Amino acid sequence: MQLNSFLFESGLQTEIDMLGVVKQFEKDRVIMEIGAHIKSVPLILNGSVKVVREDEKGHELVLYYLESGDTCAVTLSCCMRGQTSGIRAIAETDAQMVFIPLEKMEEWVVKYKSWRSFVFESYELRMHEMMETIDALAFLKLDERLLKYLREKAIALKET
Repeated sequence: MQLNSFLFESGLQTEIDMLGVVKQFEKDRVIMEIGAHIKSVPLILNGSVKVVREDEKGHELVLYYLESGDTCAVTLSCCMRGQTSGIRAIAETDAQMVFIPLEKMEEWVVKYKSWRSFVFESYELRMHEMMETIDALAFLKLDERLLKYLREKAIALKET
């Protein structure tokens, strides 16, 4: 499978092909549950995945959407700190993902510049999206937040 082959060195792409486990997820399937132990790093090959937080009453807040070529920054953080998942990931559309063994995360950050850049860019992008979510909650009226949500969802569904 070719994931970000334009970004990753050939040696890294070879390791992803050898070690990665490809899985298919149908629309609306929960991929990662809050409190789950993380054993691998997900990379989205195609489709769209919604990442949400949940409060004690079961209300969900969409943090961001992942599309082809993305990974989940919250999952990366949990992997590096050995923590359980603080998010729920749900297939927004049918999706295909490759899962990389957790122990390769740290090795590849040192070994491959393109992986290191990919990880840091993922953090930066997701942090920006989460700040937009916080800003929307703090500063936008309900109708403006709804319109923003519908636009984001339409973009996520369109890219599949």
